[in-house]
Amino acid sequence: MNKQYFKVWWLLLPALLMGLSACERSNADNPVLPNVSEAKAPVLRLVNQAQSDIVIALDRPGELEFTWDNAEYGTQIPLDYTLTATANEQSISFPITRGEKKISIPLIEFNERVIKTLGLTAGEKGSIDFTLSATPQLESGSPVLKDAVVTSQPLTINFTPAKPAEPEYPEAVYMIGQEFGGWNWDSEGVVEMTPIHRLPGKFWAIRYFADPANRFKWNTEKKWGGDFATLGTEVGYTVDGSDALVAQSGIYLVLVDFTAKTITIEPAQVFGIGDAFGSWEAGKYPFKAVNGKMTATAADDGNLRIYASSEAAGIGGDWWKMEFVILDGKIAYRGNGDDQPAAPVTAGQVITLDFNAGTGTIN
Repeated sequence: MNKQYFKVWWLLLPALLMGLSACERSNADNPVLPNVSEAKAPVLRLVNQAQSDIVIALDRPGELEFTWDNAEYGTQIPLDYTLTATANEQSISFPITRGEKKISIPLIEFNERVIKTLGLTAGEKGSIDFTLSATPQLESGSPVLKDAVVTSQPLTINFTPAKPAEPEYPEAVYMIGQEFGGWNWDSEGVVEMTPIHRLPGKFWAIRYFADPANRFKWNTEKKWGGDFATLGTEVGYTVDGSDALVAQSGIYLVLVDFTAKTITIEPAQVFGIGDAFGSWEAGKYPFKAVNGKMTATAADDGNLRIYASSEAAGIGGDWWKMEFVILDGKIAYRGNGDDQPAAPVTAGQVITLDFNAGTGTIN
């Protein structure tokens, strides 16, 4: 080759390479897109057409199975599919693994989602529209323009959701320890905790803890085996081995909450309310702790109404959910019962509560 030509070629080579690189970048930045105007949407099918009207039963597991005809763009290009369920202007999406030709949805799993997310009502028939969208992909795996997505015609299925199974909570909780029955399940000192009114899984009790060195724990039956010192989260106390301990002596409200898997021990808050205390304003008339007991003085003549308060209990302003009264010298807890009998007091009388003994006086 002529040396002069070779020299010119050598000088032009970098420019040619830069030109090729620019072309590659241009092609990457501006990929050839499919012709969306000629695209054919996928066709979605329910495998078992007899399932087009479904009553979900939690004791009979089943599943929805969908298949489809692929979308067509007139050119070979990778496609990603997504199944979408829509009702009440809310949607649930089910991404589909590339290359799959069907998708199955367990009905029991779907039941909870159609109630919580799509707003269907348990026991009532509702309609859900299912659509399948196809999204073309570049070689890099990034989706192309949204305008390139094509979606199937809606496939409408009627559902009657089942009522989700209610969690099973114990019917009773007992607290035992050195100060509460002397570790003897037959003792009258064992604490039978009170259910919060119509809030299953939540139990409470107020007790005076005289010595922080004394240990205690709980069980749902008066026996050994199954006893526990925590449900997973402890608030206001510590666990040592298999026992519970408070940091110092005092009158505490103990709240065992199976719904939150939490046990909370906090300084007891007890209030009077109603005519005997001058008004129905909650939180205004506290009982005071004195020598392991709690006392308050009636401001007016009227029926005695007393309640415990705990933010952890989650009862809001419904003070009567943790209400109790003094009847025949005993502290009587409302629990899950109806409104309690009247306990009249007169102005100036002192109400004293001894939670450990389970007694109350009005003098």
